[in-house]
Amino acid sequence: MRPNPVIKAGSSSKKRRLSKVITLEDDEDEDEDEDEDEDEVVKEEDEDFNM
Repeated sequence: MRPNPVIKAGSSSKKRRLSKVITLEDDEDEDEDEDEDEDEVVKEEDEDFNM
């Protein structure tokens, strides 16, 4: 039987996803900085809501 090309395409996309996950784990310090910015935005929204 010939190998199914669809399976090969699926496995290569899984490898791309894994490489993205590994890259995100390496950038944990940058993610922490982004979380701080998100907290500031939430405070501003709360002030507008209380007006």
